[in-house]
Amino acid sequence: MEDIQEDEGLVSPLVGQTVTISAEVSEVVGPQEGSAVAVTGVVRRAFEVGVVEDEFGFDYDDGLFDDADAQNYIVAEAVDPTLGDTAATPGA
Repeated sequence: MEDIQEDEGLVSPLVGQTVTISAEVSEVVGPQEGSAVAVTGVVRRAFEVGVVEDEFGFDYDDGLFDDADAQNYIVAEAVDPTLGDTAATPGA
């Protein structure tokens, strides 16, 4: 996802769209680190932890998402560890 983050021309058409991506988990917030998962959800622009906490009723540990501030993100609708080797598929 880092390569996509760096090229706004790749991200802009995806904002508001439902996509499925796959990657290895590098930071544990849910599934085990190192597991390959496929995530399906809506792409959003400019992550702000306070906005996400308010919208979804979460209360994250302070500093948990400092690295993600203002980055594009996906609001996951589904996480499937059995599809971890599928390619990134817009609109899937």
